[in-house]
Amino acid sequence: MSKSRKTVLLLFLIGSLLASLSSCKTSRKLISRSELKKKSFSVLYNHMEKNQARYDYLSARLVINFSKEGGHSTNLKGWLRMKKDSIIWLSMIPAMGIEVARAEVTPDSLKLINRMNKSYFMGNYRLLDSLLHTSLDYDVVQALLMGNDMSGYQIQSSDAGVEGQDYVLVIKSRKMIRRDPIPERGQHSELVQKIWLNPENFRLRKVDMIEKIKGHKENRIQVFYDTYQTVNGQLFPQEMHVVFFSKPKTEISINFKRIETGQTFGFPFVIPKTYRKLEFSHE
Repeated sequence: MSKSRKTVLLLFLIGSLLASLSSCKTSRKLISRSELKKKSFSVLYNHMEKNQARYDYLSARLVINFSKEGGHSTNLKGWLRMKKDSIIWLSMIPAMGIEVARAEVTPDSLKLINRMNKSYFMGNYRLLDSLLHTSLDYDVVQALLMGNDMSGYQIQSSDAGVEGQDYVLVIKSRKMIRRDPIPERGQHSELVQKIWLNPENFRLRKVDMIEKIKGHKENRIQVFYDTYQTVNGQLFPQEMHVVFFSKPKTEISINFKRIETGQTFGFPFVIPKTYRKLEFSHE
């Protein structure tokens, strides 16, 4: 760093100019609490819905870091493809550039191919429940990946406020609208959410989500949206961090690169005949 006061001032001015012209990341302006006036839940929720990422098909390159408390951290690269409300397709590629795993998620099923041990799994969401100690469904996964709200859940009780530099939506109770792929789970579950909104663009900064299932321990997830990127005039997540408060605690960081929308994509998923099927018991 130059010790010249003029150089420091010049760098500051250039940096400020670049930040103001940048269209790739959302910035976090300092907004005093007095400037952020309280709005009703319905007004804020409508703003949030209006500014959600909209797409029919989406493709993105991913850089993922997966870690468990007390364990090792794993870095992977991959490709994500999505057809809204229909399918999420993921191909995982480590440093050597050869695919090691492929996943296909639909509203009713979960399919996995493990090329390392030549095996595959075909079933429902109980596998995710067991691995992450939380009850995820398609609507939740799709919404969290895009920084959107979950359209498949009905809001039954809510409130709104201001917290620091953000608007806050407090959803005290919401229930699943569609049929849960695991019927006995959906009948007794209730979702509680707290959503922090950027007051400039009403995109999500943070989500705290607690699932209450009768007769079971509460499941909690926190999602942090660090930066967004502009794609075809819309804001999509660029860097996000997910924390699953399980035992052990699991954390996943995702960096989205080369997001593409506006064209159709295929979702190839062919299981070689020589691969063995994995059976999973949720007991």
